[in-house]
Parts: sequence; C-alpha cells; structure tokens
Amino acid sequence: MKMMRGCKSRLHKSYTHGIGLKNLEQQIKERDEKYSELDSKLNRLHKRAKKRIQEVQKLYGQVEDRFPLKENDARPSD
Repeated sequence: MKMMRGCKSRLHKSYTHGIGLKNLEQQIKERDEKYSELDSKLNRLHKRAKKRIQEVQKLYGQVEDRFPLKENDARPSD
C-alpha cells in the first residue's frame, strides 16, 4: 500500500509540474505580448513628440523672423 502511495504522489508531482510549466509558458507569452504592445505605444509617442517639437521649433523660427529681437533685448537661452 505504501508503494502505491509513493507512485501516486510521483504521478501527481509529474502531472502538476507539467501544469506549472504550461502556466509559466502562458505567463511568459502574455508578458511578451504586453511588453510588445507597450514598446510599440512608446515608439508611437516618441515619434509624435519629436514631430511636435519640430513643429514648435518651426513656429518659433517663423515668429522670430516676423518679430526680430532688438540687440538690447534679452534672448531666451536654449
């Protein structure tokens, strides 16, 4: 009887170990998908921010051209 109990527990451990591996693989897959989505969002935001900075710099240049600063006026530091 004791031998059967030992076999049963070994089978149980083997079975639960397999489930644990499947769960771990699933968690890794979900994590990878999540990070992939976040990475693409970050790249889109970065691209949009760079574009916006360029637009503002262009607008600033247009304003400077239209309303030039006098030499006595203080210039904002870059």
